[in-house]
Amino acid sequence: MKRIEAILIVCSLLAAAIALVAVGSTLVTLAGGGPEERRERKELFELAGIVRDHTGGRPAGVLSWHLGSAFPLLNYAGVPLATRIPHLWMFPASYWDSLHAEGPLRYHEVDQMLPAERWMYDVVREDLLAAKPDVLVVLRPARDAPPNGLRRLNYVQYFGRDPQLAAFFARYQRLAEKGEFDLYQRLADGAPRTAPPPSEAPGTLDVRRGDLGGLRLALMEPRFVAEGCLFLTLVAIAALFERRRRSANGRGRAR
Repeated sequence: MKRIEAILIVCSLLAAAIALVAVGSTLVTLAGGGPEERRERKELFELAGIVRDHTGGRPAGVLSWHLGSAFPLLNYAGVPLATRIPHLWMFPASYWDSLHAEGPLRYHEVDQMLPAERWMYDVVREDLLAAKPDVLVVLRPARDAPPNGLRRLNYVQYFGRDPQLAAFFARYQRLAEKGEFDLYQRLADGAPRTAPPPSEAPGTLDVRRGDLGGLRLALMEPRFVAEGCLFLTLVAIAALFERRRRSANGRGRAR
């Protein structure tokens, strides 16, 4: 009976810890989140503002393997996507083994592409040439090295091998750098160039380490620290109750 009581006390404390952690997480979220969340949200709003201010409501082009690069960015900017494909996941999927191999990344020639990659390439080409978006948002490539994985992909270099797309990119100039993205503005007919066009040059920086299996560790995030301390405190209280209970039982038997 005593053992069951002890188990019930521990379970009650753990349930209380879970409830308090859930409430605490909700309060942190309502307060704006931790530093990393605040930074990412600030970058998103700034990026959306740039896109909104330079598109005039027309579609924007987004070149990235990740759906999160286009949405909710374009929702906040209030503009549609210039391509039928919301993310270019087929791009890294077509080079999965190569992304983790040594040596420079080599892209398939158009006539050597498998059907899925060729379909993606043709759709992006057709849609960009037809829409001529005022703004391009391009995920910036990292250094062409195996540790950088998916970020080795260079979208301007990959699509720019097509002569028409090369001429298409040449009509743009750098607008801004924001977070992980390069933004380019389409030049109006006859307008002088004041910034460089999209570059096919490989990236020079590496992806920040600090992840495990692709998941970012947040061991020093205030939310994680607070929740961890709360959990350990309640476990310590449970251990203290159990110690006192055993001590009381020992005194009762001694009498």
